[in-house]
Amino acid sequence: MKSLVGIQEWLLRAIQHPAGASDAKSMVRSTHGPLTPVDRLEIYGRSFHGRLLQVLEGEYAALRHAMEPDLFHQFASEYLRVHPPSTYTL
Repeated sequence: MKSLVGIQEWLLRAIQHPAGASDAKSMVRSTHGPLTPVDRLEIYGRSFHGRLLQVLEGEYAALRHAMEPDLFHQFASEYLRVHPPSTYTL
């Protein structure tokens, strides 16, 4: 059995790059509806990304207010792409 820290580190990598999660079938329950384990990780990854954008909007409210919403979203998305989180917490 893997340690909790090991599972958390794997999950972070898997939601950041679901297609690269070659061991997804062994780590994610596969008998849950029509979605594959990778499909479910992609959904979780999009949700995680959305929550990170919300955090950046809150932390940089003045910048968001000064920019057009779409421009801030592009800026924040690019920032997250270049500097992805290194831990599983927000």
